[in-house]
Amino acid sequence: MKIFKSALVAIFAAVAITGCSKSGDSVDKPVSTPLIKALATTTRNFREIFNYGYDDQKRLISTSYNNASSNIAFSNPITYNLGGFQIINTSEANKRKVMDFNLEDGHIKTANYNVFFKDVNQNLPVSAAFSYDSKGRLIKILQTIALNASPPYPTRILVYTFTWDDNDNLTGSNVYDQNTTPDKGYKIVYSGFSTENVNTLSAKNFGFDYFGTSSYTGQFYPSGDGSSGAILPLCYPGKTLPSRFTIYGTVNYNVVYHKNAQGYIDRIEQTNVGDANDYYYLDVAYQ
Repeated sequence: MKIFKSALVAIFAAVAITGCSKSGDSVDKPVSTPLIKALATTTRNFREIFNYGYDDQKRLISTSYNNASSNIAFSNPITYNLGGFQIINTSEANKRKVMDFNLEDGHIKTANYNVFFKDVNQNLPVSAAFSYDSKGRLIKILQTIALNASPPYPTRILVYTFTWDDNDNLTGSNVYDQNTTPDKGYKIVYSGFSTENVNTLSAKNFGFDYFGTSSYTGQFYPSGDGSSGAILPLCYPGKTLPSRFTIYGTVNYNVVYHKNAQGYIDRIEQTNVGDANDYYYLDVAYQ
């Protein structure tokens, strides 16, 4: 499952964080919902800047991205409608990406993602169906991906699954091709939850609370490799965040959280236990 790794390691780097294991404790801080203004990610190979804009209703209306090392910069406007919202991305000169999300009971239920090519009348469609449990937590996404830009559009189906504990913490995720078995997927297990690490990077902190009652890993959807790049906000799932996660059962990461004076997470430091050069830092600025 090589296609998932480059896009998702950084994502789950952001999901794992430090603290002693107290998953049974109640979560009672912080009590407000600060909106995130900007994020900066740093690895040994690149540094990225994400900025977020909001309307008077505190809804997310734009995301922007800048990677100076790759000379890439773009923004994505978000337009709301009666049934959901639409995001348009024009980061590549020869392509226009249009994403339509449909809501049901305030949660994303279905989504359609189309790549239109500038010089030819072709389109690469992607669709997804989102499923939630009785508590409103996201548990599955079925994503259908066109493999070429011409009819009859042969497809590939990816399955995303999410597991939660009784305290609404994400304990596991998996991504696999429907033509294979779950044990062949990109499986991640999370542990070391603590009430010291209350999630202040959830979807509601981006004014984008449509991924169910326990948020979501924002970059999972919607491109063909299972990520969205810089199109969706980089939100984090769960009520509290883990201090450890393991990929494929063999690659282990530790994560440390730093907080500002208000108790909001303002820096995340993730490191590979077996490789000090494999690190990911996330710096957070709030409004």
